[in-house]
Parts: sequence; C-alpha cells; structure tokens
Amino acid sequence: MAAEINYSIEEREGAKIIHLSGVLCSATEREFINLVESLIATNNVIINFSATSMVTSSGLRALIDVSHLARQKKRRVMILGASENLHGLINVTESYDLLLINSVEEGLRKLEYYL
Repeated sequence: MAAEINYSIEEREGAKIIHLSGVLCSATEREFINLVESLIATNNVIINFSATSMVTSSGLRALIDVSHLARQKKRRVMILGASENLHGLINVTESYDLLLINSVEEGLRKLEYYL
C-alpha cells in the first residue's frame, strides 16, 4: 500500500489551518511542500499533525524547508498536535526554529509576535 497524505484547510483570523492525516514521508513530501507553498504566498499557516500517523526524516526535512521559505516571505508555519515521534525528530535534529503550539488560539496569539 502506497503512502498517502490527506488534508483539509480552514481559515481563522487570517491564518490557514491545515488538518493533515496520513504519512509525511519521501512519497508525500512533494505534495505537502506544494500545498504549504501555495498557502504561505498570502497566509501564515498552522499545520495540525494530530491525525498524522507518521512523519519520517524526509517529512521533517520538508517541514523545515517550508518553514524557512515562509520566513523568507515574512510568514510563519506553526506545528500543532506534534506526536512524540515528531517531537523526538525535532530534538534529535535540533530543529528548534520550528514553532510548536498546543492550540490554534496559542498559534494565533504567537503570530502577533513572531513575524
């Protein structure tokens, strides 16, 4: 069975929230990057990983890449609902510039200060 990624998008207070499910890996990273790139052109993005079953090192690299691209465009990408596995990947790779949040409301408040 091939890895796939599914998502829905909502907008709240000027930010796009991506509700992600499936696996973020080398097979799905291009679709993920294209999705986030299209949104950060005009919006800050919160990615909800709570329904994501796995994020591999390739998926983390894609997440770091879109986060850096967002910052170049004076936008932010924030991570909501990160699993223990994703927290571990972030710590091992020392990717501390990724903004982890506990709620959409927290993310919206942080956007006021982290642009």
